[in-house]
Amino acid sequence: MVVATLAWAATRMESVRRSLLGLEDPRMFATLRIGTALMTIQCFWNLKPYWRMLWSDEGLYDLDEIRSRFGSSALMGWTPEDGFLDHWAVLKYLWGKHSLFYFWSSPDGVEWVMYGIFGVLLLYAFGVLSRLTGVLSWLLVCSVYNHNGLYLEGTDTVYRTLWWVLIFARTGDAWSVDNWVRCKLLRRAGKLQEVGEPAQPGKQPVYRLVPSWPRYLIMAQLVAIYTATGIVKTGNVWVQGDALYYALNMDHFYRFEDWTQQVSAIFGTNLFRLMTWVTRWWEEHFAIAMLGAIVGFQLRHRDQPWFVAQDRPWRRWLGRVALVLGYLALYRISVLAYPYVGELPKNQPEQVATIVSSGIFRVHITMGVVVPLLVAAWFALGRWPLKVRRWTIDQSFVQRWLLGRRLWLTLGVVFHGFLILFMNIGMFPFIMLMVYVAWLRGEEIAAALHWVWRQLRRTGLRRVLPASGEQWFGPAQRPEDLPARGSKIADAVVVVLGLLLLAIIYKRIGGDRDVGGLVYAWLGLVAAVALVFRFAARRLRHVFKNMSEVPHSAALGGAPGLAGGALYRAVAPA
Repeated sequence: MVVATLAWAATRMESVRRSLLGLEDPRMFATLRIGTALMTIQCFWNLKPYWRMLWSDEGLYDLDEIRSRFGSSALMGWTPEDGFLDHWAVLKYLWGKHSLFYFWSSPDGVEWVMYGIFGVLLLYAFGVLSRLTGVLSWLLVCSVYNHNGLYLEGTDTVYRTLWWVLIFARTGDAWSVDNWVRCKLLRRAGKLQEVGEPAQPGKQPVYRLVPSWPRYLIMAQLVAIYTATGIVKTGNVWVQGDALYYALNMDHFYRFEDWTQQVSAIFGTNLFRLMTWVTRWWEEHFAIAMLGAIVGFQLRHRDQPWFVAQDRPWRRWLGRVALVLGYLALYRISVLAYPYVGELPKNQPEQVATIVSSGIFRVHITMGVVVPLLVAAWFALGRWPLKVRRWTIDQSFVQRWLLGRRLWLTLGVVFHGFLILFMNIGMFPFIMLMVYVAWLRGEEIAAALHWVWRQLRRTGLRRVLPASGEQWFGPAQRPEDLPARGSKIADAVVVVLGLLLLAIIYKRIGGDRDVGGLVYAWLGLVAAVALVFRFAARRLRHVFKNMSEVPHSAALGGAPGLAGGALYRAVAPA
């Protein structure tokens, strides 16, 4: 299935470059930077009554035990008398389960460490040396989590994975002290292109475009979280629709005791059941939102010259064959896995056989009949759109209203908003809603905040909110104004590197756990290939005929630029 998906991507290589390796408005990442830092502070502050118990040497573990239990690998090059023995010992410490609480574990020391972490997080939120403070924030957050995993839950996993992706994003290119200082220096030198001004040679814009690829990692992470949590929602309590009722009325979770019980008595057997079933269905199928994003990219660009040039018949049909093979593999996996994912009675083989056969029959109906019919309907709407009064129901309509953000993110906002209002479950719904920002474009966020700004200026806050703040929401750098740079690695080289990676993955799946050396060798090969094509592009151009310093269709497609640095495989007109 993975091979088929990658084969399909290989047939749409230019689309992959122009999406995953594109450039975009930086204000989406700025919003993620501010929100994630502040929510991380609040997440740890909620644990303030338990700091002493969780992390100090007067709590669950004393200092010697915590060093031996959790820090034995990280502290291999450290001794209490000599400290770190050399520079490699420091790297070994950071590579392992590092924690500052190995060194400052008294109750007062724990508080000073936590307040220091809050200070670094605030610096990152304000965008002060955001590249440096971002990495420090990630290390410090992991420093807390590495010390004691007893209390960790899904919320903390979301924080850790989100921080890991953010350190690769250029989050300080908008709404930050870094960008303010940069603009001030450029303005003083007469080299700043003010918001709204036309591009001029030698001048730099206020909001430079930044690489998009970290955003897609965050989107994929959200899909993985929801899909996994939806799949594990098994058992009669979910099938019968009673999960929300029980969760809402648990002493540990409810926010309003008497009122919650009164509402549950009215809606527990009707509305709550519907909400339970919708929640489970929505999480299990959230990957449709990613499918909608992929389809939406194709629909938006299908008339552009670069897409028309890419969409040759042999590529189109080879991609379709790859998708069909991948779908058949998924179909087969679903049939084989079904007996192991549901709740089955014990010591009742006849009843088990009935339940399994009935479930597999539903799988056949869904994946063998319903899904093919939906695919056929999709292609039919592309050729013969339906006219219903003043609406035109075509592929774009289906993508916007059934496959896109309007449906799937709206359901998520309703779900997490309900959790915030009626259940006391900490920062989980807040950080999940924060991840939704990655599904928005920077210009959309700026437009929404600009509307709020205008409404506030109509009130008594007009004196507090200066008119000069309008520039915060102005347009970012235009794609066509971005200088072309870099070179494109040949598709054949990319395919070879992908096949080598698949071979390593297959070796690992086969049971060979000693693949670390192969992984590092593959990463080194990727870096070497990127450097060779970066600095020896002219010499290689006669070998790879389709290589060009800048794609000829760059101006038609958008902004050509190196998206992600020299280690990435392509220059992407975004």
